[in-house]
Amino acid sequence: MSDSRASAGHPGIRIARTSDEVFLVASDAGHYEAFFSRAFDWFWNRPEMLPLDEAALAAARSEESARFRETMRKWAREGVDVPAEVGVTYASLDKPRTKPTRPNLPPPVQGDAYAAIGGLERRGISAFVLHAAEDSALLETERGLTYEHEERVGRTEVTFVPAVRDASPVSREQLSELRMLVADFGPLDEDVLEILGSNVVENASDPDGLHTIVVDGILDARGISPKTKGGLGDKKFRAGHKQEQRDAVTESFERLSRIWLESSPVRRDDDRDIQTFTPVLLVESKDVDVNTGEVVSIKYKFGAWFDRWREGITTMPRRILEYHSRKSKLAKNVARYVAQRRHECDAERRLVRRIRALLADLGEQVEKENPKRTREKLELSLNTLVADGIFESWEYVDDPVRLPRYGWIDGWLSLRIGIQLTPLHAVTTIKRAAK
Repeated sequence: MSDSRASAGHPGIRIARTSDEVFLVASDAGHYEAFFSRAFDWFWNRPEMLPLDEAALAAARSEESARFRETMRKWAREGVDVPAEVGVTYASLDKPRTKPTRPNLPPPVQGDAYAAIGGLERRGISAFVLHAAEDSALLETERGLTYEHEERVGRTEVTFVPAVRDASPVSREQLSELRMLVADFGPLDEDVLEILGSNVVENASDPDGLHTIVVDGILDARGISPKTKGGLGDKKFRAGHKQEQRDAVTESFERLSRIWLESSPVRRDDDRDIQTFTPVLLVESKDVDVNTGEVVSIKYKFGAWFDRWREGITTMPRRILEYHSRKSKLAKNVARYVAQRRHECDAERRLVRRIRALLADLGEQVEKENPKRTREKLELSLNTLVADGIFESWEYVDDPVRLPRYGWIDGWLSLRIGIQLTPLHAVTTIKRAAK
């Protein structure tokens, strides 16, 4: 809660107060040092406003005065006029203000659409593909937990590896931890992966071939509104995103960096079978707020798998990123499933699937006690995707009216549906931004 009023003792000073901060703005101070003198005096006579230590306050006053004396001299040399208003903020010592530096970078997703990575390997690391696999499909190997994703166009091998890797085989404890990591892998991780990919396609890398992305920029791309803080009067200021939202993105970086992909088929070399693996994501460095330990931004690059498929990139509506990763999970998964299989669509951009196969591919279980709910959830998701312009239309290819009144679920699962993509999903060839 905040209030804003003029100070009775100093009519030239306006005050804005929150639970742990006081903002003072003077419009008639005439000189910075005069303003700070008045501001410190005002605050010193009101110790109930904030619990500040006397020695710390004196030190702060001396430091601020020295800093602004230098500023005034610099402005005098440069011929800069003193602003009409100056201000200062006091914050409680037991709750210091920390503002991570946010690099001035272009947004990773620009406009209403973004370039999404296509290809077999990308489909192999889809959350719904992973969760649709049987537990027995996750093989315990010397490297970690491995599963194979196979389609008519080929096969890819996906391995989740421990955070600390060495030449020794993974332990039972590491395998247990990897199973928990696999269980946590979900639509949010795919959002982060696609935003990282869009950033690579849209924005130039540094001289080392690395890209930088800000944690808050990922949340912005997902349509998550930041917190706002009251200032003077009715003015609101962006105060950053919630810490738990930032932490979720940071944890997603960790999960994505623990996935390795087969990048080439097995080949013979000196009587040995050789297979090359590449990481999905390499985090080269992190910028961290030293006061809170919060990750502000990362420098990263993709493994070789990304270069192999970047010439076949699908344009995706940004709305997919904005769907809630839990509440709209099915809609988000259906949208990605169909768009990633654009190559299987007919000339009218229509993908046809039996409902049973579609739900199995998405890892969705039929609610046996209430199968009607499964049908309603799927139809609602498809209708939402059409209403939001992600799909052009959808329809039953087979007539659902012929279903029996009772015991209809098996017949419904055998029906085919056709989903028509919008022209936006056309597979395009996109060149990387110039370095």
